[in-house]
Amino acid sequence: MLFLALAIFGSVFNAAFVKWCESRKIDTVGVIASNYLSASLVGWAFVGWDGWPGLSVETVGLGIGGGLLWPGAFLMLRWGIQRYGLSLSLSASRLSLGIPVTFGVFFLDEPLTQWIVVGLGCTLLALWGLRPTSNPSIIGLDWRALGYFPVLMVTMGTVSLWTNLFNTWGPKPEHFLYVTLVFSFSLVFSLLTLAVWKRPVPLSSFLWGQLLGLTNFMVIGGLLGALRSELFIGHSAVAYTLHSVSVVLLGTLVGVGIWRERMSRRNWVGIGFAVAAVVALNFR
Repeated sequence: MLFLALAIFGSVFNAAFVKWCESRKIDTVGVIASNYLSASLVGWAFVGWDGWPGLSVETVGLGIGGGLLWPGAFLMLRWGIQRYGLSLSLSASRLSLGIPVTFGVFFLDEPLTQWIVVGLGCTLLALWGLRPTSNPSIIGLDWRALGYFPVLMVTMGTVSLWTNLFNTWGPKPEHFLYVTLVFSFSLVFSLLTLAVWKRPVPLSSFLWGQLLGLTNFMVIGGLLGALRSELFIGHSAVAYTLHSVSVVLLGTLVGVGIWRERMSRRNWVGIGFAVAAVVALNFR
């Protein structure tokens, strides 16, 4: 349970840290871009300690693709936290589980069970409930919210799907190396993007980014450690369920308790459906 607790803490801390940076007017784009430096360095240190597992074409290819996807997903979550708050954005991001599950049904010949149908139905109801309450600064219906939360779910779901693709086609001994390559390519692509934008990274953002990189690595390392432990071997769905549900509930408590984020009754219902969706989609 220690590894899973580390993953849960890291996931909630990462989102809350982005919220904190935004509240302190720190350049969060620079923080997110630079966090992959410390994350990749720690990853390579662990790869060296664990022993070189070999390097396949699948690992390199999926690592490059993950390097393109992960920074974009992080920036999407950052935009939602900035505009709609930690509680709603983090809850919507956990609904991403529906994407790899749906992909598995249509393309990996996985069975369509009644629990998957229930889970996808709860996902749609959760998206309805997680729509933000009326904001005085927004006149009329917030069309951005109607588009943002589904896009966030698909973006985060594609990241989850990418890891699932490696679990399906990649060599198992290279699992840890794959994650390290994702961090490394994320750093390269992030720096190239900032160079094209001609956007310098302030020193404070760079330093805060190294802290974020350590907790970012903690999430992946914690999940991998939990899945390898005797408690969750053969029960990965239980580990993913506990992680996702805990992140939704703790993230909501942090957003409401620390930043006094306003939640309507519909939002609370949406969070309830989000928890139900995660449980149903993981039920086997």
